[in-house]
Order: sequence, then structure tokens, then C-alpha cells
Amino acid sequence: MFEGIPTYMQLAITEMSSKTQTTNNTTVAATGAVNNKIRVNTKGFVKGCAEGGGFEPETVYTEALHNGMIDIKESKEFRCSRYVDKRGRKWVMFANDGIGIRIDELMKMQEMASYKGARDGKTGKYGIGLVALRSIITGDKGDVHMMSLVDDVSSKYSDEDEFIADMRDGGANNNEGDVRFGAIHYNMGKVLSGEDETIRSPEDLPSIAAFLWKEGSVAPLKPGTLMAYQCTDEHWKLLEEQLERDIIDHYSIKYTLLETADASLKAGKKLRWFDGNYLTAIPSLADYNQHLGGKQIFEIEGDVKHKKMSKEYKIKITRTENQAIHKFIEVLPGVLANLPVEAKTASTRKFDREDKSNVIPYIVQEVKEGGKTFMLGIKDKYAGPGRGMYEMKLNLKKKAINKLIQGLEEDGAVVEIHEATAVFDTQGYINFIQPVLQANGLRLHKVRREIIYPNRAEREGAILREEERDLNQEWNKCGYAAYVKVANKHKFRATSRGDKKRRVQSFKLVLGNPEKPLLRIRQYIEHKKNANLFGRSVKYALDMEKRSLKFEFDIREAFGIDINTVINIRVNEENKQVRVVSVKAGSPTSKYADIRLEDADDVATILRYHEKRIDYKNNTLEKAMKDYEKWEKMEIAAAAAAAAEGEKTQENTPPPSPVIQLQPVVQEEELEELNEEELEEEELEEEEEEEEEEEEEAGSAEAAEEEETVSSNLNSPTTTHERPATQVRHPFDRASTLAKINDIQVRLEENRLSEQQVNDMQGDFIGIRDALLKANMGRQQGNFVIAMLNNRTNIFVNYLNDIRHLLIQYNLDGDKVLGGSEINTLYQEVVLNADN
Repeated sequence: MFEGIPTYMQLAITEMSSKTQTTNNTTVAATGAVNNKIRVNTKGFVKGCAEGGGFEPETVYTEALHNGMIDIKESKEFRCSRYVDKRGRKWVMFANDGIGIRIDELMKMQEMASYKGARDGKTGKYGIGLVALRSIITGDKGDVHMMSLVDDVSSKYSDEDEFIADMRDGGANNNEGDVRFGAIHYNMGKVLSGEDETIRSPEDLPSIAAFLWKEGSVAPLKPGTLMAYQCTDEHWKLLEEQLERDIIDHYSIKYTLLETADASLKAGKKLRWFDGNYLTAIPSLADYNQHLGGKQIFEIEGDVKHKKMSKEYKIKITRTENQAIHKFIEVLPGVLANLPVEAKTASTRKFDREDKSNVIPYIVQEVKEGGKTFMLGIKDKYAGPGRGMYEMKLNLKKKAINKLIQGLEEDGAVVEIHEATAVFDTQGYINFIQPVLQANGLRLHKVRREIIYPNRAEREGAILREEERDLNQEWNKCGYAAYVKVANKHKFRATSRGDKKRRVQSFKLVLGNPEKPLLRIRQYIEHKKNANLFGRSVKYALDMEKRSLKFEFDIREAFGIDINTVINIRVNEENKQVRVVSVKAGSPTSKYADIRLEDADDVATILRYHEKRIDYKNNTLEKAMKDYEKWEKMEIAAAAAAAAEGEKTQENTPPPSPVIQLQPVVQEEELEELNEEELEEEELEEEEEEEEEEEEEAGSAEAAEEEETVSSNLNSPTTTHERPATQVRHPFDRASTLAKINDIQVRLEENRLSEQQVNDMQGDFIGIRDALLKANMGRQQGNFVIAMLNNRTNIFVNYLNDIRHLLIQYNLDGDKVLGGSEINTLYQEVVLNADN
């Protein structure tokens, strides 16, 4: 068609004028003055695909995997191999079995940029993946051979040598009969230079092609396809290094292939590595959770505080809610306006809009027995990930909702399945997968969150990475267990509409962030819905610890007794000397606590302390202590009276006070079983009330003081995680405050502050900064600026600089500054009290 540009490599060539002359590299007008053709620089296009399309040598092999294994249902095995021929040429080969393709289809495979769009059951759409693969391996210089056997000839030939001899003797590239074997070859250097652009398909199979087919095909006498690329020395060296590499990370070709083929391998397909060994799918967190029977038992430890009292804890948690599945269905344009949707609760109905402009156009279904269906409304578009939204209900019968969803799916709505799995015991999971890693010749060099707790997508069976991930919004024990230690997978089909919304790129191994409405839905599920589900048992246990400590404090204030204090009590007309073993609140919100007391023989007595001390019926601890005091007074009085008469009372004398051997106490926590639906409704109401309160005030310093300190094993708080603003109540001297901030920054620059010290201070400094902004700019404008600042990449020094600039630039409160007392406290307790 166009001289110098082979038909199979033409891209967007449009005739601008009929009066042209075409040469090998230039198209000019008949006058020789103007180029009036849109043409393609084939060499530049190939290089652009390889370098500009996001393809890397360590990851581009996935393109062959997509085409040879994932996209072909009939294929049961995909094979990677390499071969050095007699002339010293190095070859990298990929082969699959199950089905062969005709010679004309082999020819069509060489066509570059053949845009096919999103197709059901196929991963490819842009037509440049194999272009990049070929370019990276051959360096755009070497030979390319592609062969495919359409028919099963295992009964026609005794062995592959007999078959190959037949193909060498004029049997190749025949589309007729029962031995249809296609074989083509060309040289990339000659194609791109224009020296020889012909795809050759000889009837006599070349000798090198015969060796390649015998060495690289899955089954030489059965249907299958082989792609063989002459490899550059540079890429061969990379491959040699990869064969020795055993570390699991995103620079490993082996791990990348395993990750991409995960669903296919678990469906029973085979993947053979270059060394001849078959790779095994690495069990996921969901597999581990299933192995545990859906019940996880783990321990958390830390400390809680109440006023000036603190207590270390180590709690055993039993969690049965470790997996959640939701289905998102797009509400197509034109449908939303007629949907009968409103806020779920009375407190959030004030946010509903008549035009539904704040309704996110997705229906969410909980995929479980009795699962609920809801939509989401936006009440604060500037809130952090997962926040500023409220649940809405569809005022339709269940059957009508199902019919609506079915209609939306049939009309091409975007549909996504969101699967989340929480596993707290990281080491337990690593131990579980260790045998598989060893069998695959892999090892974990570091415990990385993106490897252990990844966010992934599954598009038409191919696993893709989602490298963009929100920071944790609640950096405490609950957030750690319910968001950080959670893996998320988004499953969807290949559709043009869906690919656009999810920003599927030409290099399909990594996805960009989806468009805002879909992203908001995901964030609400991950940061709110699932975080509440996975963190419920942890939150309950921690709230119990806090409430119990509160009662310990109350009992100390009221009676002067602590854990391990020995006291005398009288219960059921019996005197006992006992040791205080534990104080356990009845519930996280109860007004009473059960006090466990043990005597010298470890015989337990359970008494109760109630906030209303005048109620002796519910305050059996105080009653037992006072009953003993009364008895003791009566005995003393009786003994005195008897002594006056010369008599001695022999009976009912006070018991001796032996020293009770104090022993360490192991406290077993039992979680109350709550009605799931009532609990969810209570949590929803509480969240909505809490969010409204957060909008009206910055929060209290006491709440910040009780915030849990979390291990930074997988992800420490780093950049833009949100905290409620600290309510600063006591002013402090401006110059002194600035001096402390400067000293903290100097220590930070000189690496004299530990990561733990930074973590202990960062949340409070964020709150102080937010309070200063709101005090100067007003709540509404202050919140807007806070949202903008939180979108930048933040580290601790950014918050220090923000506060310094605010204190210098704005005369907020004369010489006394808002936040000064809190900064002074942090400086004294966290900075100066530590060994720097």
C-alpha cells in the first residue's frame, strides 16, 4: 500500500492528497515542496512502545503470559525457556498448549498498534504489549520466529523427529489437510532499517526453527504456539541474574509472573519457569483465613491512660469477622434522578438534596446472607478518605432492587466486586506460605506491606497491581488491625466504560487511581465499613481496658486500694483476707466493674463496684469492706467489756493477717456477643454524631492523651494521615514556644529523635496546627486550608514549619499563644525525658 511502510506496521495513515509520491522514508507532494501525508516512523513507534508505555524488562514478560495463558481458555500450560544454538545465538522462548493458530493469524499477530478495545475474556486491547516484549528482548536487531500447530498429530507421527523431518520437507505453512503447521520469521534490524521488511513463511521449515520448536514447545505433536526471540547479550545477562535472584519484590520476573497468573494457577493451569521447574501459586491472606476456619486469635499489647494513671495490657483477641465482600453497581446517567433514595437515619436527612446532586451514582450490596443494599451521599466533599459520607437507603422492595440491578448490568453499567481480607498475625501467614516460597525458589527479604497486604485488581483473570494507596486515617490499634493489616482486591470484567473509569493503562500491570465516584465508594468501604467490621473486636477490648482502668482509678480514690492490695472483707457472715487481683468493667460503657479477689488458697470472690456508691445492693465491694469494719468494732467492744469482767472472748476473734504470696495475674478477656444488626446501627449513628462533632470543635486534649501508640512494623504514620484537631486550652509564651519548636527541629535534623518520639508527637502537632488555622481563619475557611495541606506529601518537619509560620505571621493571642502549653508538655515529656 505504502512503499517503505509494511502493511502490518501501518498506523493511522490517512491520505491527504491524491497527488503524492511515496518513498521509503519520506512522503512528498508532486512538487517536492510539502509533506501532505500522515505517516508513521516505525522505528520510533517501536522504541516508544517499549520505553514510553511503562514497560520494563522485569515486568514485560507478563505480556506473553496474557496472550499465551490467561486469554486462552484452552491453554493448560505456559512455558518459559531459553536456548543457545550452534552458532552461539541466544533465544528466549514462550509457548502455550491447547490450541494452535493458522498462518494468517500468525501474520496478524505481527501487526502493531492494532487497537482492539476492551473485550470480554481478553486482557489485551491496545496491540502494543507484544511489540514492547519483542523490542526489549531483541533490542530491535535480532531474528523472530513464531510457529503454531493447529492439529493433534500425535497419532500420525511416531515422534517429533519424524514430524519435524516432514515439515522440513515442504510440509510447513499448509492451511489444508490434517497437519496444519504455520511458521514465520523475520529480522527486526532489517525490518526497521527498511532493508528487508518481508515476513517469511517458507514451505520448508528452517533448521533453526525446527530446533526451537523441539526445544521450546509444550508438546511438539499437539496443538500449541511458540514465540522465539533472538536475545541481546544485555538482556541475556539480566535473565541470568533473574535466574539467581530469589528475593520477592516487584523487580523479580518470577514473582511478577506468579502474581499475574495467580487466578489461572489456582484454576489448575501450569506455569513452567526457565529452569524447568513448575511454579506454584502463593496462598493469599484469604487462603490463610480459610485455613484458620475463619477464626483468628491474636494478642495486642500496649498501655492505656486515665487521668494520671496508666496501665500496660496484653490482651488475647478472638476475631471471627475477617473477610468482607461488596458489589458495586454503577447507576447509569438518567436513572439516578428517578431513584427513591434518602438518608438511612434521621440525623443525616438534613444533608439530602432534592436534585440528588450529592448522591454517589453507585449501588453497594453486601455479598453475604442477609446482606444490605445502600447508596452513599456526600455531606463534606473536603473530608479525608472514607469520611464526609453517609449511608442512604433505596425505598424499594428487595425484588425491585434486584430487578433494577439486573437492568443496569444488562445496559452496560460498571460492576466491581470488592474483596477484603484482614489477617493480624503477619508471622503466622508468613509461616503458612513458607513451604510454597521455598518450592518456588523465593524468599521474603523484608516484610513489606505491598507484598503481604497488597491492593490488587483482577481484570479478566489477570492480576494487576494498584500501587496508589491511602494512608491509614486512624493510627491506633484499631486502625492498625482494621486497615493496615488488610488486603483488598477489586474484580471486574474488561469493558471500555469500566477501563476508562479505572484508568486502565497500555501497560496493564499497574493501574492508576479510578475516577472520583468509584474511588469514594472504595474508600468508604475500606476506611469505614470494613474498618468497623475488622476493628470491632479490638476496639471492644481496648474500650474495656480503658473503662476498667477508670474504675481502678475510682476505687483507689474512694478506698485507697490498688491491684495486689490485701484487704479484709466480710461476706455471708464469713471473714476473709483477700488480695485484689483484677478490676473488670461490665462493658465499655457500663457504670459498674467486677472486682476479683483471691485468698491465700487462690479461692476467688467476685464483688462489684458501682459508680453510685450509695446503692449498697449494687456496690458489694464497699458493703463487704464496711461489714468487716462493723464486725471488727463490735468484737473490740465485746472484748473490752469482757476484759472489764475478767473474761476473755475465745470465739469469733478477728482472723490472723498472714502474708498472702502475691502471684502474677493472667487476665482472660471475654468479649460480649452483641446483636450484629443493632451494633451496626449504633455504630452508624455514633459515627455520624462523631463526624458532626469533629466539624464543630477540634477535639479535646484528653482524648489525644488517651490515644493508643501503635507499632510501626509494617507502616508507621508518615505523611497525611488525619487526626482530630487538638483543642488547645492553655496559652503559653510565644518566644518560649518558638524556641522549643526550633530545638525539636534541630534534634530532628541531627537524628537525635527516634521514630517512636516523632510518632508520639506528630498527631498532637497536627491538631495544634489545625486549631491555629481555625482560630485565625474561621472554621469553614480553616477546614478548607487543612484539606489542601493534607493533600501534599507531609512529614513531621512540615507540621513544625506550619506552626512556626502561623505563630510568627499571625498575632493570634498577644504574647500568649494557642497551643503553647501542649507544645511545652510534649517537649518536656517526649523530648527532654528521653535519652537523646
